[in-house]
Amino acid sequence: MINKRKKDKFGNGLITFLFICIIFLLCYAFKNPVLLYSSNPEVEINHEYDPKENIQQVFFHSDSEVKISGDIDTNKIGNYEITYQLKNYKKTCKVSVKDTKAPELKVKAYKADMKEDIQPESFVESVKDDSKVSLSFKKKPTKDKEQTLTIIAKDAYC
Repeated sequence: MINKRKKDKFGNGLITFLFICIIFLLCYAFKNPVLLYSSNPEVEINHEYDPKENIQQVFFHSDSEVKISGDIDTNKIGNYEITYQLKNYKKTCKVSVKDTKAPELKVKAYKADMKEDIQPESFVESVKDDSKVSLSFKKKPTKDKEQTLTIIAKDAYC
């Protein structure tokens, strides 16, 4: 008889707890009907960005009802504000356009004579990056017979 009462109290407490959680979630959904993946998304420079892709969930409405305002120039590094609006609810997020990818170099072997002024561009076949890249040597080449050189590639947004 005592065990049954304990089980009933536990079951009632569990149901009450779950009911309170559901009420809390419904209140939150009514107060914040647009749920975003990120309030500060980052975009790689020179890549497309669609603010609609940041919408994770719209509660009690359709995704198409959300109006998005603000402009993002993905060709220019900076922070841009985008506003998501659904009726009276507004959510603003800051989109950061960044250059996070290092330049990719395709290098080649190069032979020079002892009199030549060696430039790092002589050792680079191609450069792939979203911005202008400058090349330099880690250490200045010497007039030794054979040596290993390290080339530093620095893009415009470092």
